[in-house]
Amino acid sequence: MVINVIFKRIYICTISSFVFLLLLSQITLAKANSNQWELGRNEVDGLVHSGAIRNLRSTVNGKYLIYGKRRYGINLVWTAKVKGRHYKNSFKFERKNKRDRSPLKYGELVAIHVYRGGYIKYKKRKWGINLSWSKSPSYQWKITGGDNGTQIRYQGNLVGIYNTKARNHIVYCKRSWGINLRWAKDCKRSGRSSGPRELSFTYWLKAQKVAQGVRPYLLNWNPGPPKNAYLKSITITKAAGFSGYIVHLIKKDKPFKDCGTASASITLRPGETTTASQLRSLYGTTKPRPIVPILACITQVNPNQRIDNIPVRIVYVRE
Repeated sequence: MVINVIFKRIYICTISSFVFLLLLSQITLAKANSNQWELGRNEVDGLVHSGAIRNLRSTVNGKYLIYGKRRYGINLVWTAKVKGRHYKNSFKFERKNKRDRSPLKYGELVAIHVYRGGYIKYKKRKWGINLSWSKSPSYQWKITGGDNGTQIRYQGNLVGIYNTKARNHIVYCKRSWGINLRWAKDCKRSGRSSGPRELSFTYWLKAQKVAQGVRPYLLNWNPGPPKNAYLKSITITKAAGFSGYIVHLIKKDKPFKDCGTASASITLRPGETTTASQLRSLYGTTKPRPIVPILACITQVNPNQRIDNIPVRIVYVRE
């Protein structure tokens, strides 16, 4: 009798532990899948500042979110390309103290403003996601994806957008009426697509301290969760205000002192893109997976010009 009671207690404890771990894994997965937004860069220091205008793109459908009239739901639409100054940078994330334009931090309460629409706030409605416009700021949003209190950075960083009234993240998800947005708890999708999706985004090779007489430039490319991405190509884009430079990408396990030589690096000019064979030469594979270190040096026509950041366009695939 005593033995049976003991076994029953062990069984109940085991089942309870299993259920707890299952729920915890589901919560963790949902949280990771909610971090699916890319904030467009609009500052030179690589940090997300309060009140700075920027674009907002979903990495699920690869499109930008902007103001646009529609018959049902809040007036938001998707666009594959952004045109014009205001549409290119439609979003502002603002803290309560508008004079404080220092970098925002994860978990900080902010208001979200959209060009031509106004401030976004939670409000129940008949059609579409429960969002509405407001003329005044509504500080009911948080940016997630990092440790609370730490500054929000770019460099391929994916973030989540959390509403404190809905107590949930806003995510891309198909619906019958209104724009394809839902609260994460209402979206039955797992966070993964039904097939490979090709995405592209501008990152920055950042200048490091001079080493061996040459200034290295580095980007540790990582598009964030879920871990199903690989790098497809790197395109060198022209740095504004600078001309006459060539970028040398260092091959894996090659010494930096040999940067610029054919045996140790791949040379690209602004506008040129890596081929599959060049990626294999750089990383030993045509599908390098995060975290991918992109280390480079440059040759300049005018060495007196200092370039702190070199923009690169990276095309990557989520499987």
